[in-house]
This record gives sequence, C-alpha cells and structure tokens, in this order.
Amino acid sequence: MPINPKSWAADFTEQLIVGDEHVPLDRVVARHADAFTELRELGMTWGGISQLLMRAGALRADGSLISSDQLRVAYARVGKRTASTEQKARRHAKAGPARAKVDAPPLVTDLPSAPASVAPSDPEATGPQDVSGNEIEAALARLNKIGPTGEKK
Repeated sequence: MPINPKSWAADFTEQLIVGDEHVPLDRVVARHADAFTELRELGMTWGGISQLLMRAGALRADGSLISSDQLRVAYARVGKRTASTEQKARRHAKAGPARAKVDAPPLVTDLPSAPASVAPSDPEATGPQDVSGNEIEAALARLNKIGPTGEKK
C-alpha cells in the first residue's frame, strides 16, 4: 500500500519527542528510512519532505525547523551505517566457520611415530596414545618456563 505523506509526517513528528525529551533526528530518520526511500521514489524532493514535516509541526530540539539539508544528511548517514553494518555482518559470517575450528585439542591424540634416529623403547607405542592430566600439566609447566621469544625465564 502506498505511503500517505500527511499521516507519515504526523507519525514522524510524534516520534521526535518521547515524554518531554527530544529524540536525536538521526534516530527518528533511521526508523523511517524506508518511508524516506518511498517518498523519494514517488518524486518528492528533500525540500518537499521538509515542508511536510513543517506542516505537521516537526521541530528540532532547539525549536527551529528541520531543514531539507538536515534530512538529506541524516538519511545519508543512516544509509552509510546500514551499509557498514551489513558489510561487517558479511565479513563476520565468512570468518565464523574459521573461528569454530580453533578449538582446544582433544586429550587423546594421534602422536607421530618417533624419528628414525630415535628408536622407541616399545615398538607398539608409536600409535594413538592417551595423554594423562599429569603429562599435560608437566608440558604446560615446561612451556610456562619458556617465554614467548623462546628464552627461558
């Protein structure tokens, strides 16, 4: 259903004040971004939209009229924020599965077989092995003794 410009302007004007407090113009413009798009597609100019709001009694926080330039700039800022948010969401969605792969390693690991120069004490011990909590704690303790640059603390 096409927008009714007069009733829309009345709704916009009502949302400029909540209680006795003025709502920032950008926030009200953001709520009505689709209506602005539709009004512009109908052929209205920013000056015409400003006149609609003036006739509906819309005022800025300081009591002055809302100019066509203020509406145009606020609408452009809302569009930029929306585009930026959508870009971030797309980047986050692409990065999401990669982050999921960074889980802690399982306690049971497949250990590689010993290098050829070192013969294992038990030939059957080169396959999958369980790692005990004590072995993990000992390994962490050794790692904590070595700083990030490889120097011993």
